[in-house]
Amino acid sequence: MLSPLTYRLQPWQQEALTAWRSAVSPQLGPRHGVAEVFTGAGKTILAMGCMADAQVDEPDLQFAVVVPTCAIARQWQKAIAAGFDLPTKEIGLRMSGKRGSLASHKIVIYVINSARKCLESETRGRKVMLIVDECHRAGSKDNLGIFKASTRFRLGLSATAGRDDMLDEVGNPI
Repeated sequence: MLSPLTYRLQPWQQEALTAWRSAVSPQLGPRHGVAEVFTGAGKTILAMGCMADAQVDEPDLQFAVVVPTCAIARQWQKAIAAGFDLPTKEIGLRMSGKRGSLASHKIVIYVINSARKCLESETRGRKVMLIVDECHRAGSKDNLGIFKASTRFRLGLSATAGRDDMLDEVGNPI
């Protein structure tokens, strides 16, 4: 179980968390949605609030955070460590030269190029919340593979979420 979040959510973040908590995907179930928020407003803290909230209902929940670059992966690792008062070594990284996995970590941050190769198999048989930072970048044919992952909950984050190609193989919004 994660420690209580060290950050206090702003009113807009609490409203967004409440909206995400009540969002239901007809195909995937509860707690599925995208938060479109301008750059620098606090999407990472919102995501951590959603992580803490989801874990109340699913104490053994694990977390897969997918990001576009190695630099952003390191930023997330530091933010999560500070937000949940964790040593950074407890947060796995899956990117060039790093092989963290859900088999050995409660939280793993994946660069999308790595996630599309391994996330589906790593989530199989686990209770996982998927967080996709800059989710507007996940709409390419190759990157859509991350959505084959077996997940309980999903949260997309973007400053520019509007994409016409953010549909799965049967035409449903991702």
